[in-house]
Amino acid sequence: MILTFAYGSNMVPAQMARRCPNARLIGPARLPHRRFAIIRGGHGTIRRKTGAEVWGVLWRLGPGDEAALDRYEEVARGLYRRERALVFCGRRGLSALAYVAVPTAPGTPRPAYIAAIVEAARAHGFPADYVAALAAI
Repeated sequence: MILTFAYGSNMVPAQMARRCPNARLIGPARLPHRRFAIIRGGHGTIRRKTGAEVWGVLWRLGPGDEAALDRYEEVARGLYRRERALVFCGRRGLSALAYVAVPTAPGTPRPAYIAAIVEAARAHGFPADYVAALAAI
């Protein structure tokens, strides 16, 4: 079983269904000691930050989904890399695949991109202060 932690547009069920039709939503999860950031080009990523946390959702990937995500996240071109992360669903810690941007230059999100992330965060029931922080980006 392969789990992936989605914290950006992969949180949007309709988008994930197009990218990874065999994936199944497990539910909200949090990744401690990370913060959400935007890189040049408007893409989301996660960066280390003690005491912070990133909220996202866990997906259980099915046949072909991992390769599809690698293509979407442009792993071969070096846009994102795959990283193992210890995420928490409630108190339960699980190892999940997370996609982290390779470029580090900060950027500005496209309005539609951040709006979709904020809407997904609300729909998944993330804490109000986290949703507000996303909306303020």
